Amino acid sequence: MIYNINVPEPLLLQALPRGFLAPCTAAMNGDNKAKNRFANILPYDHSRVLLSEIDGEPNSDYINASYLNVSVSEYLLYT
Repeated sequence: MIYNINVPEPLLLQALPRGFLAPCTAAMNGDNKAKNRFANILPYDHSRVLLSEIDGEPNSDYINASYLNVSVSEYLLYT
């Protein structure tokens, strides 16, 4: 999505979708909830970072992190 940079930031923020747009089942799992810093910022299942599972520790493959697919110019714009 491309935004007009001449539009005031509060109006841009109002245009963003609200709520979850894809499943976050791993993040909402009872054992993983404590690993989330914020209850409303969760990784989607399709783009979350998977850790190597520790033997005998269920849900040890979860971290609240997502992969992002951005170009270098987009990365510089977001930093």
